[in-house]
Amino acid sequence: MSRIRVGYWPLIEMSLPRNPVDRAKAFKDVEVQLREALKAALDPSWKTDNPEEYEAVLKYINKPDRWQGHNGFAKCKVCGRKNGNRDHFRDGFMYPQGYTHYLTDHGIKPPPEMIAAALES
Repeated sequence: MSRIRVGYWPLIEMSLPRNPVDRAKAFKDVEVQLREALKAALDPSWKTDNPEEYEAVLKYINKPDRWQGHNGFAKCKVCGRKNGNRDHFRDGFMYPQGYTHYLTDHGIKPPPEMIAAALES
C-alpha cells in the first residue's frame, strides 16, 4: 500500500553521497526544501475560518492506527523545540508525531486529502 506522506517532508527525496562534504551539502539542501514546504503549507487563518475542519483534523491525527519510533528527537523546523521521535500512521497517511505542534503553534494547514479523511472519520 502506498502511503501519503504528510507534514513538512511530503515531496522531499534525497540520496546521500558518501563524501562527507557532499553529504553535508545534501542535508543543507534538504533543510531549504523543508522550509519551502512549510512556507507553502502556512495558512494561519485556517483554524479560525474553519474551526470544524481544524478540530476534526486534530482529533484525527492524535489517534494514529500505529506508529514507528526512532532514536533521538526531531526538532521543529520553525522554532527548534523537541518535537517527537516517531512517525504516525493512519488510513494510508504517514505524519510526524509532532505534526500537531505545526498546526496549533505555527498555522500549518494539512493537505486537502487529510482534511477530507478527518471529516469522514
